[in-house]
Amino acid sequence: MKRIAIVISLLLMLSLTEVNAMDHWEILFNKKVILKGTSNQEDQTLHFKPRTFKSTDRFTLKYISEGSEAGWNRTFYLIDTKDENLKTVKIDKQSGELSAKASAVAELINKKKPVFIYTTSLPKDPNKAATVRVRRILLCKIEWN
Repeated sequence: MKRIAIVISLLLMLSLTEVNAMDHWEILFNKKVILKGTSNQEDQTLHFKPRTFKSTDRFTLKYISEGSEAGWNRTFYLIDTKDENLKTVKIDKQSGELSAKASAVAELINKKKPVFIYTTSLPKDPNKAATVRVRRILLCKIEWN
């Protein structure tokens, strides 16, 4: 009987771990995946060499939240090493895709210092949003070599 209880509790713990690991993201450069991760994996670093980008070069961030509720917004932040916000982009749903010209991203972070990409999620309803504790999640760090 104890063994059955232990097996059931282990299965429950594994299923809860699976639920938390559903959110995942990808960074693409010209439709080629250059970095992938999950929302609970905070050690991702993207090393990129500064260069002159073509006008057609694009960075794309895809964020997929599989356990998402309707009525929530997701916000992405580019933050420098002094914790100052370089750029904020808000989408009106939990999962989505952002795309920007590579030259514009390079101009934003042309100081060759690391830049961090964070995300948060809040309900669209302001009354409900006031009751939610906001925690920004580090997706990755971009280092320019």
